[in-house]
Amino acid sequence: MRLHDQKFTQQPRTRQLKVVNERLRNVEALGCLSSTTLDDDDILKQPVAHEVLMIIELFFEQYGHFYPCVRKMSFINSIVQPASRRADQTTPLRACIHAMMSIAFRMAQFSASNDRSFDVNQRAEEHLVAALREGSVIGSSEPALLGAQALFFTAVSMTLSSVYTSKQACVVLASAVRIAQLVEGDRVLQARVLLSLYILDAELSLENNIHPLLQDDAGMMAYLDELEDERGRIKSLDGSVTIEHFAGRIKLARLQNQILMDMRAGQAQTSSRDKTIVTFDEMRVMLKVWNETYLPGSHLLQAEKWPATVYVHNVRLVVAHFLTIKTLYSGTISNASDLDTALDILSGTEAEQVQAFRTSLSVPPDLVDAARMAFTAVRSIGKAGLSWLMESLPTLLSATIVMYQAVVVEHDVKLARNELARADSWFYVLERLAGETTGDGLQSSIEVVGRLRRLAEYAAKSMV
Repeated sequence: MRLHDQKFTQQPRTRQLKVVNERLRNVEALGCLSSTTLDDDDILKQPVAHEVLMIIELFFEQYGHFYPCVRKMSFINSIVQPASRRADQTTPLRACIHAMMSIAFRMAQFSASNDRSFDVNQRAEEHLVAALREGSVIGSSEPALLGAQALFFTAVSMTLSSVYTSKQACVVLASAVRIAQLVEGDRVLQARVLLSLYILDAELSLENNIHPLLQDDAGMMAYLDELEDERGRIKSLDGSVTIEHFAGRIKLARLQNQILMDMRAGQAQTSSRDKTIVTFDEMRVMLKVWNETYLPGSHLLQAEKWPATVYVHNVRLVVAHFLTIKTLYSGTISNASDLDTALDILSGTEAEQVQAFRTSLSVPPDLVDAARMAFTAVRSIGKAGLSWLMESLPTLLSATIVMYQAVVVEHDVKLARNELARADSWFYVLERLAGETTGDGLQSSIEVVGRLRRLAEYAAKSMV
């Protein structure tokens, strides 16, 4: 059913509102928002007008396809036209500008014309702080769809930052969801905003094992029905390009929500193993179908339909797929991508450790395949710069652990040595990244992975 003849707002149900409010009550505890606001002189003080436009253009070129919920021309006009700027330079608009520029600066290393005379990461963090300070007062002002967009992009930027945690991003996202559900606006734009929120909500909820804010139900999917054409495609806001990545992420978000709900219901630990196996296998089949439909190599991702930076979005899809597969297995078997699992076994002689791995750990083939895909995808843009590799660090760390453990439990010597070489190539990258950071957490993780690497090397060499 399409939504042309009904009021295009989805009032939050009691349970959803309760979940949102519970998450919002943690704002002060998480310490991710400030109650102070920027002075007018601070707004866009550092970048001059042409640089603002350059960075905003970069945002729409490289990130706008991933979350296509901002109208480019109307947004730019509100910045550059004096009359509009005086009338519309409201707190939500300023917060949205800062959040979008923060994301764009993080993507700046992909631009061939990028001016590298400034520290893009520092500029990104400066704009994120400004977006958070502006965003801290959005909820207390009159709710507007632009405010929800501003908070959404702020949460996205937080997920790309090494300063903030994903749980802190969850708090900001909760505020965006509450506003988006309460306000009325352009029906198509509101659908895009809510579906963008749905994607990020599914990702963060699965990562943190918390109840999602937006339910995977007929009401939410009616928004998708509003955007899709008769062939199931979603067009960009100007209608010039098909946003297959957006459609793909929406469908992956639905799978992520199903996996999370299954985990939270405790089906993976139930004594009725038959029911668990059916549910688990169904999810694997759905993920396989999604994989074949949306990941690179599919006919849907023809290069001529997309800007040159499309590979960034391809990689994000691959990473999301790997993390989803990893989470799917974490509730049913020993977690093959968990450092704690490795630490529990890394004791005794090398022969004893290998035997312990082979008797107590299962490394599913599709998890290994997903790890290989993650390696290949990230390698395809590895030359783009340190910033992207740092963003991909958690995925690389998990994939490396999976690969080394797969080597230890492998009985085919040729396969084991091939996988060892593949994992080694990324272990060296991880070591280099550890040298670029100041935190002790990464360094200690690298040390554990190093021990796992030596065990994998021993296992491969000891095979006959």
